Amino acid sequence: MADGDGAVRADAMLVLTFTDAAAEEMRSRIAETLYGRYLDTRDSRLRQQLLLLDRAYISTIHSFCKRILTEFFYLIDLDPAFGILDADEQRLLKAELLADTLEDAWADESLAKDMESLFAGRRVQPGTGSFVDLVIPLTEFLDSIVNRADFYIRAAALNDHQDAAYTELKNAQKTILLRKLDHA
Repeated sequence: MADGDGAVRADAMLVLTFTDAAAEEMRSRIAETLYGRYLDTRDSRLRQQLLLLDRAYISTIHSFCKRILTEFFYLIDLDPAFGILDADEQRLLKAELLADTLEDAWADESLAKDMESLFAGRRVQPGTGSFVDLVIPLTEFLDSIVNRADFYIRAAALNDHQDAAYTELKNAQKTILLRKLDHA
């Protein structure tokens, strides 16, 4: 509630989202609602709330966690010069770990036969549009799905269903996935 005796000050709000875009949309929606109510009532408390909105903490969960760590690093003996990996650093680290993991798997005699089956007929060398190049973008896509288990169940059901409508939907989903992988 933005007005009345039980009003919460806008600068005391904490609103967390998954993406920067969602955080900005949330801030915009709150501002629009406050502004609309202010225009209807001309209540000075609503105008003050609009001014305080810039001080509200509306962000991604990751940004909020970074803020807490930055402010209270000393309570958990964290190096104050800690850093957060950017997307490029994350991708590079993932690629290195994937390469190391695959190398270890190929060296493991108990996995060699399964590795041969997995990669039969596929290009494996990174940088060639290979199967391995698709793994990281695919994991990033799967990481963006809120309920991965439910996604797997629905994807499997669509794959198993032979109805023409589901075939069209399955092809549309495949096109979306391929586009995501191409832009990764």
